[in-house]
Parts: sequence; structure tokens; C-alpha cells
Amino acid sequence: MGKTFQRIVRSLVAMTGVFAISVAMSGSASAGTEGQWVYDTTYSAEAKFFAYGEHFRVSDVRADNHSAVGRWRQPGPVDVAQYHYCWDADGALNGYNDCNYALPEGTYVYYQACIGEYGARDVWTSTCGPTQLTIV
Repeated sequence: MGKTFQRIVRSLVAMTGVFAISVAMSGSASAGTEGQWVYDTTYSAEAKFFAYGEHFRVSDVRADNHSAVGRWRQPGPVDVAQYHYCWDADGALNGYNDCNYALPEGTYVYYQACIGEYGARDVWTSTCGPTQLTIV
């Protein structure tokens, strides 16, 4: 084989290796998973965590004179002070309220949908639905 051919083959092998490494690295640095819609126990509120942009959306889906509230926390001992809240208190069936957070990529988030009273910032924890886990 000629020297030119050997150089071309080496270059192609090197480029293939660089390409494979860049694909592998981009996969490990990709954004987290998109969460599932969750509901409170009476199906009056729904909430979902969107990994892209770390948006938490909450919607009041029943005209019952109560507010919808989504609450989320990071892993660790469950302590009420660790919860963050996103409220939809402007009436039912008119879309969702979007709360935007700045969380590091790869952060685990537990979240729930609940109902409560926005004026008093009183979350009725007995109405909170199942907890959903997602990664942002």
C-alpha cells in the first residue's frame, strides 16, 4: 500500500473514533426525562414537571372554589420546609400556571398535585396524589 492510502485510512479511523466519543458524550449530557401528569386524589388538580427548562406546570381542572397546587422537592428526608410550591389560583379550566426553576441538569425531583387555599397558602396534604419522580 502507498503512504497516501495509509494516511487516508489512519485519518478515517481517527475521525471515526472522535465521532464515536462525541456521540457517547452527548448522550450522557442530554437533558433529563420529562415527567408524567399527576393528579390529586379528587382529580381537581394536575401537575407535570418538564425537564427542558425546568418548568413545573399546574392546572386547576375542576370548578370547586379551591386552588390547584403542585409541590415538589429533591430527594432526602421528607420535611415540609423542603417543598416548593406552584399554584394555579386564577380559576378552573383556563389553562395551566407555569413556574420556572433553575435546577442543575441531572437533579432528581419528586412532585405531586394537591388542592388547597391560595389566600392562606394552605395545602391540603390529604388531597395530594401519588408522588412522581423525574430527572431534570
